[in-house]
Order: sequence, then structure tokens, then C-alpha cells
Amino acid sequence: MKYCTECGAENMDDVKFCIECANEFAEQKKEKKSFAELMNGKGSKFAIIGASSLFIILVVFFVGKSIYLNANPVLKVLNGVDSIAKKKEFEGQAAFNVKINDNSDEAEFVEDFGLLVDFDLSRDDISTKYTVMLEENDVFETVVAVKENTLYVDFLDYYDEVFYYENDEINEQADALKSMMKYVDTFKLKGVDRSKYIEAIQKSLKRDVKTEGGRVIVDMNVKDMIEVVEAVLDEAEDDEELMLSLHTELVDILTSMLEDDFEYIYDEDGYSEFKFDDNTIELALDAIEDFEDFEDLYKMALDEMISDLRYQLQFTQEDISLELVFDFNVFNKIKTVEATFDFEEGKIFTTLDLSKNNKFKRYSITKSTAIEDVIDDNDVGDVIEDIGDNFIDNFVENEENVDYVEDSDVFKSYSEEYRSADCEDFLEEFWKELMYEASYMF
Repeated sequence: MKYCTECGAENMDDVKFCIECANEFAEQKKEKKSFAELMNGKGSKFAIIGASSLFIILVVFFVGKSIYLNANPVLKVLNGVDSIAKKKEFEGQAAFNVKINDNSDEAEFVEDFGLLVDFDLSRDDISTKYTVMLEENDVFETVVAVKENTLYVDFLDYYDEVFYYENDEINEQADALKSMMKYVDTFKLKGVDRSKYIEAIQKSLKRDVKTEGGRVIVDMNVKDMIEVVEAVLDEAEDDEELMLSLHTELVDILTSMLEDDFEYIYDEDGYSEFKFDDNTIELALDAIEDFEDFEDLYKMALDEMISDLRYQLQFTQEDISLELVFDFNVFNKIKTVEATFDFEEGKIFTTLDLSKNNKFKRYSITKSTAIEDVIDDNDVGDVIEDIGDNFIDNFVENEENVDYVEDSDVFKSYSEEYRSADCEDFLEEFWKELMYEASYMF
């Protein structure tokens, strides 16, 4: 028998995934043999039989795990979310649309626009592409990327140059946060029985979860969300294993920080708004090093959190709701998540697609222009004007875009104010107003 390092559950020696939490066991390294060696003499028969048996076992296990997870939709969602949380980098696309509970022309006009965000995220590099959509057409695109603590803005077809922004204070804070993540990565909460928290979430969500065509649908209002958090905190309040593990790991992390002379100070205009140095770390360590002191602080903190949640429940508006639709691939990994936020003013629709692969350009300072230089030279207005001209040219090239604008009630109502006879005139006047507003930012 072997024990899961994540939840501590007892498992058979030959399984690859924990029967309780679906954690994958690390494979034991075996001596590798060449194909010729495997096929040499009598060993070849046993090798073929062994490989066939292993394949059958894996298929049976995979099918069995899929049936188990499909029969337990809450666990299926939690298992999928946990897999995403363990990733250090991921990519995909997010889509945003709104529905406004208003019959005005402006509301209808806004509803026809959407936003797509393609992303490739890692701890060190972030690349995002923002695309404004008008019905099914792309009308504006820009890329924002962070590479080695430097921010890049690329307006793609709308401007020839790429801009970058580099700030020593921002870089220092980014480096400090990266160093802090090294300690966060050691935070594993080993020995904690996660199954009890899964059970608590299942009980809280059971009436709000259903399956439909292989998808899992979670439907909650704000009150339901608070009750789920409260159920988890209630379980944690008397969890001795959690307290012991949390205490051990926090003490180890703070001790390592002292040994490494770790320091993180957020200082704005000579005033330290946040300071985490040797003195702060030593105070924190003194406060929790003794387990009984830590236990008192732990229970006090959870009591306050639970009391606050119960207080908020009295004033929570139940008309604010959230529907989540999870779609899974054949390996029971989350492929897409559709979220619908429903509130009094309208709805916000969001779709997260984690199956989409993105390719982004690599940026460098040597091939970019410093934003600060553009501001210092008072060239911001010229840059915005050029971007606007290119945007309008690209927009009016698409007849569907032009027809949409000129047929809209918004264009008709505003055409007299802008003295606009057609879509191009309308957009030019609109861009001038945008430039005027932007001038106050610089």
C-alpha cells in the first residue's frame, strides 16, 4: 500500500491516481532497456504480455476514473480547478459581452460590442492581445506584454512603433514579488485531509450543481457563495491537521526568509506603505513560533471571518447570481468555462477557453520606443492622431462596419451634434473628443 502525499489517503501500490483526491502519483524510475534487449529471447514474450497488461490496466483505470468523476460533478469541477491552479503557466482566450436592462439606443449599441483577450501567462512573462469586436468583426487590436519587468504596448496595424515603459521602482517591486513566490511555492499543507473540505463544498453546492451533456453547471447567488465559504471555514476551524501543517510550514518559511535576508518594502514618496523586512519577519515568527500562540491566533482569525460572513448574509441581495458552465476534455481537464453574472442592471457574459494556443511576438527595448520620451517630447497627441487615422481607415474598409454604424439609432441621434454626414466623419469627430480627453492624462 502507499499513501497520497496530497490528502494522505491509502491506495494500492499499482494505482497512478489517488482514489480520494485524484492526485497523480510520481512514477518510479526503472532501468531502461533497448528495443533489441526487450525482444531478445524469452524476454520478448513476457515484455509483450507485460506491456499489453499494463495498457489494459491503464485503460480500465482511466475509464473507471472518468466514470467516477462524471458521477460526482462537484469533485469533477474541483479536480479540474485544482489542475489549473497547479499550472505555472497557461494560455487561452477570454471573451466578454454585456446585456444591459435598458431599452435605450446607447444600450443596444454597447451590447453589439465585445472584447476578446488572448493570453499567454507565466511567472516571468505575460502577453495579452485585446481585440474589440463589433458583432463578428474585429475593429481594433492591441498587444500588451510584460517581459523582464518591462511593459510593452504594440498597436499592431494602427502604429508602426512599439512602445515600452521601464521604471526602476516597479522593477524592484516585481523582483521582490518573484522572490516571495519562491517561498509560496514551498507551501504544500502536507498531511491535510482535503476530502473533508471537498465533502463540505459538495454539501453546500449539491442543490446548485447539475450535469448536462457532459458539462457541469453550477448556479449560485451571492448568498450561496458566502455559504460555501462559510462551510469551508467551519471545517477548518477545528482541523488539527491543518493547524499543525500550517504552523510548521509558516515557521519554516519565515525562518528561511530570515536566513536569506529577504526584504520587501513598498515605498511611495518617502512613505513606506508596506514594509516586510527582518524586524517584521522576526515579530511574525515570535508571534507564531509557539504552537499554542499560533493556535489562539488561528482560531481568533477564523472566528472573525465566520462572524463577518454571517453578518454579511443578513444584508446580501439574492438577486445577484452567477452561473458557471464547465466543459471538459477526454482527460477530465477543464476545456472551457462560461460565466454569466446576472444583476439588476443587466448581465455580463464571459467565456474562458483554455484549449486555444497563442503565439506572441517577442519584444525588446532595442526595437521599441520609450513611452517617457514620447511624453517628454509632447508627441502624445501626434501618436494618438496617427492611431486614430489608421483605425478609421481600417474600420471603413469593411462595409458591414459602415452599414452598422450608419443604420444605428446612435449615429442618427448624434450625427447632427457631430455635423457628420457619414460614418467616417462621425468617427473622426469621435476620435477628436477622445484625443481631447486623453490630453488631460498627460
